[in-house]
Formats: sequence, structure tokens, C-alpha cells
Amino acid sequence: FALAACGGAPPPSSPSPGAPSPAASPSPPDQVLSNQAPEPTGAHVLLASLSRTACFGWCPIYSVTVYRDGVVEYQGERFVKTTGKATAHLAPDRLAALDELFTSKGYLLLDAEYTQEDATDNPSANTAYQPAGGAAKSVTHYRGDRSAPAELDDIEDGFDQIVHVEQWIGTDQERRKLFGGG
Repeated sequence: FALAACGGAPPPSSPSPGAPSPAASPSPPDQVLSNQAPEPTGAHVLLASLSRTACFGWCPIYSVTVYRDGVVEYQGERFVKTTGKATAHLAPDRLAALDELFTSKGYLLLDAEYTQEDATDNPSANTAYQPAGGAAKSVTHYRGDRSAPAELDDIEDGFDQIVHVEQWIGTDQERRKLFGGG
């Protein structure tokens, strides 16, 4: 999973030295994403990724990959507001929050998969995380597996909040109107 996510398009090119930069306006402190290229914070290597699969219903099907340089790549498939590819940049404080989420919830100590079907027709959430200077780890999680630790749900849901995935998949209310008939 992590290797496939890293084989995407090359990172956006940076302006040539001496080229004028666009005027920067101050960002509000609660702004999660920026349309401007981030300050160089690291190489274009994986920080974390999340993909969500189909369920019996209209669960959003999408994947999001975040790189340590702040680049965010989204791919929406079905039951999302935005289908296809989109990109954004995550602010440095949000990158730090994502790192903190995975480390504080003990992601590296989790099993590689939780796939027992205690309940049927649920989606899966597949995550990957690569600590700075460390090896990548991935976890496959069938959301109907009741043996999965609550921390894994916290990581998956926290990832969506940190990257503000609703901008692409829509809110529950927007998706209900689009796909759920009400």
C-alpha cells in the first residue's frame, strides 16, 4: 500500500532562483491547508496515508497521502464530492499534529492487520506511517473487526480531521444529499 502511494506524480516544481514570489497574505491560525507551496521542511517522502474502501451503502471511497514536505495527494473514487485527483499543502503545524497522532496512539506497536469479520458489509481503512528516519509500517483494518483497538479508529478519524478530508469527500450531510437520498 505505501509503495503504491509513493509512486505518484513528481512533486510540484519550485520557482527558479531570483523569480518573483507571489505576495503572501497571513493565514488565519486555524487554516489547515494552504494553496501556496510550503517552506521546505523535508524531502518528498511519505509521512502517512489513509485509504477507505467500499461498504454496503454509500461509504466514501478515497485515498490521501501526505508527504513530509507538506504535499497532500487525494484520489476520490466513489461517493465523494470530488472524484479524481486533487492536491494541497499541509501547514507545518498540521504535519507535526499528524506525526503526533500516529506516535501518541502507538501505531508502530499495532498488528499489521485487523481483518476479522465480526460484522459484515463494513468498509476497510488502510493506513501507513513512516516516522522521520524510520521504516514505513502499514495496517489493514476491516472496520467490522471488533478486536481492533480503539486507537486505530482514533488514528483513522484523526487523520481525516488533520488533513480536512471533508473538503474533498464532503460532509455527512452533503454526501447524504448526493448519494443517500435525503
